[in-house]
Amino acid sequence: MLPVVTQSCCCFALRRLVNGTRDLLRQQSGLAHHANYHEFCRLLGRLKANYQLSELVSLLGGGFSCCLCFLQTTTSSAACWAG
Repeated sequence: MLPVVTQSCCCFALRRLVNGTRDLLRQQSGLAHHANYHEFCRLLGRLKANYQLSELVSLLGGGFSCCLCFLQTTTSSAACWAG
């Protein structure tokens, strides 16, 4: 029999994932390696595809700072590819 996954368990796991993502963006830890950066971008893409921004922001107390980190990463990534 499969264990029952509650909504609170899903929210807890998602909150940890988003907090960890935000912390990685702030620290730039390991993102200098191309393979890590590529997988990290894939993770961000999956978060974007599966959740609305309002859901992700509501999980965080300082949602604006998280959005700002995502925006800066997206902008700098696009600039690297363009240039």
